[in-house]
Amino acid sequence: MDFSFLRALRASVRLTLNNLKRDAKRLQRVSADVFGTSIPLSVCQEAYARARGFRSWHEAETILKRGGRDPGASPWKIENRNDVHQAVFSALVTADLELGENGPVCFFGAQADAALPAVCLWVESLSMADVSGIVLVDTKALSLQDTPLWTAVTRLGLEYLFDECRYIDARGANLDVAISTSPANWARSLLLAVPKATRETLEQDGFSHLLEKTLTAVADRRGRSDDFHVFADTVDLVVSSLCASMPYPPAPVRGVDGDFDDVGLSMDLQAYLERRKGQENLAVYALNSALEEKNIRLGYHLADESKHRPTIVLYDQDQPASLVLASVIHSLYYWRYVGHELRFRDIHTRPVLYLSDAAVPEVPAFIQESGSSYTCIVNGPKRADDTAWPECRGAHARFAQVEQGGFVYGGRRVRFNIEQEMGAMLQT
Repeated sequence: MDFSFLRALRASVRLTLNNLKRDAKRLQRVSADVFGTSIPLSVCQEAYARARGFRSWHEAETILKRGGRDPGASPWKIENRNDVHQAVFSALVTADLELGENGPVCFFGAQADAALPAVCLWVESLSMADVSGIVLVDTKALSLQDTPLWTAVTRLGLEYLFDECRYIDARGANLDVAISTSPANWARSLLLAVPKATRETLEQDGFSHLLEKTLTAVADRRGRSDDFHVFADTVDLVVSSLCASMPYPPAPVRGVDGDFDDVGLSMDLQAYLERRKGQENLAVYALNSALEEKNIRLGYHLADESKHRPTIVLYDQDQPASLVLASVIHSLYYWRYVGHELRFRDIHTRPVLYLSDAAVPEVPAFIQESGSSYTCIVNGPKRADDTAWPECRGAHARFAQVEQGGFVYGGRRVRFNIEQEMGAMLQT
């Protein structure tokens, strides 16, 4: 079949879908005048779909999207925006607010309001750069749909995009994904999930250094194919040996004399044994045991999938094992793309969206330590000048105070002119 015909057919299908959406919106706006009562947009959409021969609006939208989408485009490539999305996006453009290399964009205000520009900015960043990204939600809610973030998603009309993402509830067991990352990121994630005083002790006595170096040595001996392909079984082996009452070298790197077969690692172990004063490493052992219960060794290979598919992670700050997994998965979208050689090739960290619906939310340590480039943070109701957020201020953050119907950024109030956008739509 002629490719020019396929391109023309695809353009025709895309036009049909856009016309369906526009006509349904127009009917909904004048429904009170025509029918004597206001009719929901969903009912108008169903009516138009049935009139065009489809069984439902969902069927029409699915078929037309699949037929009209550029086959080379990513599923999260934005091709149209509803009124709210267009209004919020216009406000972000007017304020010249975008994700960048030097620090996060922090949206302050009630989570349901602050999530609106944050989600819009994250999605537009994915679409513009044509890359995947990650959403991290610190919550006790059962599902994403029960969080303030989903309220913003529905208002923006982006349910279809979030349906394309990988969902991981790091709080549960049997996650059905094979999670891996680099040795450095495993060590970092484990240590950032233990209490601060314990972490400082483990850093001072040399355990953190020994953990990372041993993970690297074992992974190399096992013949990893990629730096980010170190799986949980390697972590379990190393942690079990180093957190024993008398630490010993794991089998893959153990010499005939029972010591490390590497002189440097032998010296690191000896230095740790001389410096340690207690059993703080048992906190790391407990974390590893909790991770074992989540069965993260089999399933979809997340390190590969994350290159071309966004991931949504639900975790709970009060559940340290879920915090470890959130940090590990974050590293696949962040630390994997850090390095001067990558910047020279115009490769940057993937867009990150973090939201906490806790009464007193806090930015997790793994985001603080990352530098938070290309990151949206929804911090909760406290104001940007509140001293409760020194970690954001130290990261060269940009602060936007979100109100209902707009936000304040850089001393300038920008409104979400939704009515104005709707008027422009009617004129077209």
